[in-house]
Amino acid sequence: MHSGTCPVTPAELVILSTKVFLVLLLIAVIVHLARSPDGIKRLLMDKRLNTFSPMRLQLLGVTTFLLLGYFADCLEAGYFLELDNDLLSLFAGSNGAYLAGKAFAGSRKIEIKIN
Repeated sequence: MHSGTCPVTPAELVILSTKVFLVLLLIAVIVHLARSPDGIKRLLMDKRLNTFSPMRLQLLGVTTFLLLGYFADCLEAGYFLELDNDLLSLFAGSNGAYLAGKAFAGSRKIEIKIN
């Protein structure tokens, strides 16, 4: 006989569905990268010069590391934590370094053609 109470609260359902979504998203990204002939190589290549880009590796590595740490903390707490200023500063610094590198690389590659 049904007691009329739900064994899972709405908050627990949201957390569970978010976890399932993140796991499925991670699996989809991994499968896509694995099936693509140039999968990870394209992520790490400078599109303009068609060479390996340490700046892209830094951006991808730092972002992945920070996100995994944040989500691990959220899973441990059982809810989404508020983003603190230190985490946001690390994200901003990583992205700033990447963009500064792109700006510097772009400023060095100025060609003047005289006919």
